[in-house]
Amino acid sequence: RNTVDDRRFGEQDYLGIRASVRARPVDGLTIDVMAEHLRDYGADNDVWLPRRDYLPDPNDIYLTTVTLANPFLHIEDDLFDVDITYDFGRVTLTSLTGYVRNQTHDLDDCAGSPHVPATQ
Repeated sequence: RNTVDDRRFGEQDYLGIRASVRARPVDGLTIDVMAEHLRDYGADNDVWLPRRDYLPDPNDIYLTTVTLANPFLHIEDDLFDVDITYDFGRVTLTSLTGYVRNQTHDLDDCAGSPHVPATQ
């Protein structure tokens, strides 16, 4: 909890799912497939240590603050990977293919300025 205004912070809504499959359809051939989706809407009310000149008591090490009225962090990641390996005996051929998509929407104040209202 934020010791200034008692608001909660930290992981609010986090979801992750991952699946992987290995197939060996014929001798020497291995196919590995992996897919993953991650969603984190959990950085609502980030905590930052404010600048000492903004603290009521600069010696209060327990004082932390949320400097925005509505800070947020929304992250969505999608990952997809296909690895194909064929062992010819003396030579092995490997194909590594991947795709990653990331979207991040973030509003916070790392400078520790005084509390200010914000909108999403």
